[in-house]
Amino acid sequence: MKLKHLAVPLVCSGLLVGCGGGGGGDSGASSAPPKPTASVSLSQSSVMVNEGGQATVSLSYEPSSDLTVSSSDDAVAASLDGETLTLVASEVDRPVMVTVSVTSALGDDTKSDSLSLYVQNTSAEPLITQVDNLLNERDNLLALADDHRLYQFFVDFAYLGGVISNADKTARMSQFDADAANSYAPFELQIAALASADRDYELGEISDSQLQMELDQTESLLIEHAAYGKARLADVSDFSDVVAPGFVPASVAYDPKSGLYSRFLSNEDFGTYSNGDFQFNETFSALSSLVRLSPNDTALCEGV
Repeated sequence: MKLKHLAVPLVCSGLLVGCGGGGGGDSGASSAPPKPTASVSLSQSSVMVNEGGQATVSLSYEPSSDLTVSSSDDAVAASLDGETLTLVASEVDRPVMVTVSVTSALGDDTKSDSLSLYVQNTSAEPLITQVDNLLNERDNLLALADDHRLYQFFVDFAYLGGVISNADKTARMSQFDADAANSYAPFELQIAALASADRDYELGEISDSQLQMELDQTESLLIEHAAYGKARLADVSDFSDVVAPGFVPASVAYDPKSGLYSRFLSNEDFGTYSNGDFQFNETFSALSSLVRLSPNDTALCEGV
């Protein structure tokens, strides 16, 4: 009978051992720290810099990793110093878009980040401005609008002065038709070619010297086209001489100050700039209300 009662605590003791009782096991073991992984992050995704200039960009990365940097174009030299990426642009002959990549490597693990760097061809800015101004003046130059305005004024002046009849005035007005000039179509086609070259230049597909050649060709055809306007003005020289004695139309040339192609603003025979404003000489002061001094001039006398 005593043995029967002793079996109960033994069984229970066995159950406690089987259930992990007694405080044994691996409760004191710790897990291994996570392995570091490659990482890199640039503070900017795009940068603009002038040719010959430089820019710096900060970055963060896994300190124990190896960093390398690469540039998609020789126009930009890239170097790393701690958490700073330095980008140095060389002289260029067109706008250049460069991809700069930084790679972090740690064992077999690699991570990369990149940015786009736009290098501006600052030395070509005067050329680009001139091309843009010519293209903006396309319609005026094709129509020889400045010459036409003068022509209309001189014919109107002669009519109101009783020098010519209304029928003569009407006939003379119809004689100025720039669209009918033989020079119109070649000049129009060349302006389109210049616009196409301008787009190609902005995309970095042609150099500034190639764009300059297209501008030179466009200006050459402009001078040929402007000869038509000069001939029409010569036809009414008897009338213009009353308003502006000694007026002889000069050749059309580009005036950087106003951004216009003009017979007047680029010729000191007619006037000069003073404090940034063009002032006509006294002899030709009557023309001041007829000649545009900037691309935005619209309140001009169209006739009398």
